Amino acid sequence: MTLAPSRIVRVVLLFHRSLVGLEKTLLCLLLFSMIGLAFFQVVLRNFFDFGFVWLNEVLRAQVVWLVFIGAALAADQQRHLRIDLVSRLLRHRVVIRRLTDAFADLFCAAASVLLFWAAVQYIVLTRPFSPETVFFGAPEWMLRLVIPYAFAAMAIRSAAFVVNGLRRLKREIAVQ
Repeated sequence: MTLAPSRIVRVVLLFHRSLVGLEKTLLCLLLFSMIGLAFFQVVLRNFFDFGFVWLNEVLRAQVVWLVFIGAALAADQQRHLRIDLVSRLLRHRVVIRRLTDAFADLFCAAASVLLFWAAVQYIVLTRPFSPETVFFGAPEWMLRLVIPYAFAAMAIRSAAFVVNGLRRLKREIAVQ
């Protein structure tokens, strides 16, 4: 039994919306906890001449996660690695603009795939030398898994933009 294309598309869209919601929630939690923990550390150091050494490691890891989850979300909204000069110059030439947008998204997808591969290689190479962290004794390389995730998400989303842009272009050409 095969699923109808419309059902598959609905499932994929539901998964995408859920993933974006999870990323937004995680981003908010990271940001607010970073602000709270940093404020707590400053208060401890300035008023009590005391501070937690491990808190700096936690904040550093949170910054990395915040940056890469934010980059994945920026890619979802097409607010990443993009120069819109060509789109603005070709505002009235829809076909050429759509083609240049598809090319830019294709370039972004290719660059993200290469960066994903480099991130995986980075983790594989640094794994044997990775110390344990304050996060329940987890090795440091596990905290860096967000890097290949973010590049994979960017690659998939950029590829989806290429497909959607070309489908939209095909419809617009058919109408003309």
